[in-house]
Amino acid sequence: MDLVGDLPRFLLLLLILQRFDDAKWGYFTECPQSGLKVEPTAELFTTSFVAEEETGQEITTFFYPDDHEIYLGTTLIRRGTNVIGGRRAHLPEITELRNTSNLREGNDLAVKIYWPEEGRTSEVEILKKAKEYGKKINFIGNHLPEVICHRDPNFLGSSTKTIRQFLGLPTNGSRRLRIIVSRLLRPIKELKKRDMLTAYLQRFFCKYHGRTVLNTHLTDL
Repeated sequence: MDLVGDLPRFLLLLLILQRFDDAKWGYFTECPQSGLKVEPTAELFTTSFVAEEETGQEITTFFYPDDHEIYLGTTLIRRGTNVIGGRRAHLPEITELRNTSNLREGNDLAVKIYWPEEGRTSEVEILKKAKEYGKKINFIGNHLPEVICHRDPNFLGSSTKTIRQFLGLPTNGSRRLRIIVSRLLRPIKELKKRDMLTAYLQRFFCKYHGRTVLNTHLTDL
């Protein structure tokens, strides 16, 4: 850009950017229609939402975007998958908030936030179908992740179809925001060599029989 020749446009751009709020800059902010509640306190940045468990009961899930990042894949294209550590229905004690490792030790959930294509079958529905087959075939059932709850927030910006329609672009391939909460697993790489091999073989052949304490160790998230 020629800043001299395009000075009026450049100044206009600066004026627009100066008026951006946190949401327009892409920060994690609360949207009343989304069902997500954001609490940025001095001690901890907390996000929570209420959803139905597989049992039909409601569960409140808390997660911490700044303090327990398991995987961050933020991008302008594709799914932009993020996985963040969280917990069920209660906030940590103040002593936990001041120590990130203590906070993470208390988290037992993995919150997956991503933008899949709207036209594709939901991952949740695929897992439900696989779970049905797994009731008859242990080799399938014992390899499936445990989904605690899920939510598809529904608000104006929860689908990329909105901006595509506004710009007059095709809406094929538009994506929508989805949140899936699963049980948090410990990385198998934390084990010693012998225990790692034992845990891997148990997982590969689905042979547990309750004879080992390694059942909490699975592969990386």
